[in-house]
Amino acid sequence: METGEELDRLVATEVMGEPIPEFTPENALDLQLAGSPVKSPQGNWLCLCEYGEGDIPTWRPLPYSTDISAAWQVVAKNDYSWFDVWRAYGKFYAKVR
Repeated sequence: METGEELDRLVATEVMGEPIPEFTPENALDLQLAGSPVKSPQGNWLCLCEYGEGDIPTWRPLPYSTDISAAWQVVAKNDYSWFDVWRAYGKFYAKVR
């Protein structure tokens, strides 16, 4: 599977355990323009308004497949449950249990 929103949706729902929210906040555009986009209850989704899409609020997953800070949240959530992560000699390693 290629990187992108489809993969990110799977990570948000299947790995992070948060389905796409069913509500749409009325003030999503205002909050986004103020620099504070609306987050889902567990923080895996952002309600964003894209100009090219008519500024209609749409829930989008965090960019787990293309942003290392988002990907690291997956590691932080799951590192004790099904894989080990450690650093040695300047590199990171992971081993599935």
